Formats: sequence, C-alpha cells, structure tokens
Amino acid sequence: MMKILIATKNLGKVKEIEALSEEFFPLEEMSFLLLKSFEKQIEVEENGCSFYENAYIKAREYSRFYKMPVIADDSGLVVPALKGEPGIYSSRYAGENAKDEENIEKLLFHLKDIKEKKAYFQCSAVFYASEKVVFHTEGRLIGEIIHEKRGEKGFGYDPVFFLPEKQMTLAEISLKEKNQISHRRQAFYSLFEKIKQWRENESF
Repeated sequence: MMKILIATKNLGKVKEIEALSEEFFPLEEMSFLLLKSFEKQIEVEENGCSFYENAYIKAREYSRFYKMPVIADDSGLVVPALKGEPGIYSSRYAGENAKDEENIEKLLFHLKDIKEKKAYFQCSAVFYASEKVVFHTEGRLIGEIIHEKRGEKGFGYDPVFFLPEKQMTLAEISLKEKNQISHRRQAFYSLFEKIKQWRENESF
C-alpha cells in the first residue's frame, strides 16, 4: 500500500482530496496520513510569491522531514477588480488565524463600491516524493462574488462564491457536485493521473 501525507490541517481540503483519490485508487492501494498523526511537528513557512511556490515549499519540506511522499496544495480566491486579492493570503486575509467569516467580511467591504464582481478560485497541487519525483498541476473555477452568504456546506469563501450556470453558491451544492467542478478537482484529478502513471512503474 502506498502511503502519502496530506500537508494540510484543513479538514475540508482533506475530505475533498480523499474523495477525489477514490476515483483513481482502491482504498486498499492508497492510504493518506494527516499531519496530526505525527507526534513530531514542524512549521513550514509559506513564503512563496505564488500558489505554486507555496505548494512546492510545503510538499518539499514535509517530505524531507517525514521521509515519505507528500501532496500539498495552495489555493485561494482571486478577484481581478481587487488587483488579485486576496490571492495567496486568502486564508489569512483578515489577519493571522482569521476565521472564515472575518475573511469574507473584509472581502465584501473592499467590494462594496465595485461593480465588477468576477472572481476565480485557483489551485496549485504538488506531489513530492524526492528531488527527482515532483509533479505539479493547476486548476481554476470561475464565478463571481455576491454580497450575502448563502448555503451551509463548504468552507472558506464558498458561501459568497456564486456559480452563474448553477444559480447557486459553492456552499449550496453537495460535496459530490463540488468535486465535479472545483478548482481542486481539476488540479488533483490531473495530479492523481500523474501519480497513478508513476506508481505503475514503481514498487511499494
């Protein structure tokens, strides 16, 4: 069985990633470990200038420390009318350890006098097994920001991220529906394809 560490403490992300992996690997072929599973912990500084750089830094550092393959992603909301904000600072837009509600409140405040509400979620996913085995993929979901939160599902900015084609927010659709269209699905679908191809040529 192949064991991979998911380098995130965000349980919402973990659920999405695990659900997507099942499309490629039977449960008995792949096992995911979480950071909280380890007694020894390290803090990895995400000091990159892009989603990709942050994902790569996390995957590389955790892989080196725990001596195992790691998948990591960095994703966030990009609003062109706000010059790309919140971008790589999406999870801490309202400050370090900010809650989802606080980040949303700051976003809506900055958009209150702006008519253009188009936005997109961007995801950069990285698999790091060694310096010679590194895969990188990208995904993007386009929508727009609304000023009232709708829905109880999802996390982060999902309640205000509106999908015109569905006339619903990401927080109103099921996890199954979200996994069919999300930026994370696009990135991890391609990533798991690459992992599967690589795995077929390796022994575990």
